[in-house]
Amino acid sequence: MNMRRWLLIVSCFFTVSFAQTASAVELKCASLAPQGSTYAKMFTKFAKTVESATGGQVKVQLYNGGVMGDERDMYKKLQIGQLDCAGF
Repeated sequence: MNMRRWLLIVSCFFTVSFAQTASAVELKCASLAPQGSTYAKMFTKFAKTVESATGGQVKVQLYNGGVMGDERDMYKKLQIGQLDCAGF
């Protein structure tokens, strides 16, 4: 799935969410990609795009380099709501 399509899906989701609340939303996203890698740069670009497309209403907090643990740890954190997205 290309980045524009993914961004459109995320934007539609948050448009519905903003109808219910006027406060800003923060997404917590983690990945195993080391800081400075191609994947981490793509994730950073995605975060900036989301923040600018939503006028700052959606903030994306990135945790790169396995800060949130390995795949199993991030999966558990997704299940209990500590993370909103993860890159494996």
